[in-house]
Amino acid sequence: ATQGTLHGAFTLKRGAIAELEARGFFGTGADARAVVDDPYGPPRLLDLSTGRLRGLFPTGDGFSLGSGWSTTAPSTGSVRFTPQAAVVEGRSLARRPLRQLEVRFGSAVALLAGTLTIPPGPGRHPAVAFVAGSGPTVRAYLPDLTALLVDRGVAVLTYDKRGNGQSGGSYPGESFR
Repeated sequence: ATQGTLHGAFTLKRGAIAELEARGFFGTGADARAVVDDPYGPPRLLDLSTGRLRGLFPTGDGFSLGSGWSTTAPSTGSVRFTPQAAVVEGRSLARRPLRQLEVRFGSAVALLAGTLTIPPGPGRHPAVAFVAGSGPTVRAYLPDLTALLVDRGVAVLTYDKRGNGQSGGSYPGESFR
């Protein structure tokens, strides 16, 4: 590798981090789940048919399943993940396909960075773009709602607010009138 006048070498080795394997959609029909992650709390297991959220808390090579979205105790079971499946409370759920594209688009003089999540299947899909509210938010905002919409066939564009995450420009702050 070379950067400027510096030169060096490194070796890459395949690894596995439970948190990275966990993200995604699992199962089919009425027994479908999504694992979502955001900067404001622990990763969560979302039941896509009921909307129930339960926190995922690392334990060994898997996770303890909380009774609420950020509640560690009492634990209601365990969850393990592989690249192909999730085992949720003893039940194996196959990983479902998910298409996500990193996108860049202009806004005035700033280049904004985002993620377009597209439901599986051919053809056109209805779409929504999340417009961030107050505060210096990033695209990980409202991952639960993103998962529910994608599961129902709606494409979702989320992006980092100006001056945050990978978006350029400077965050203008809040304007109160």
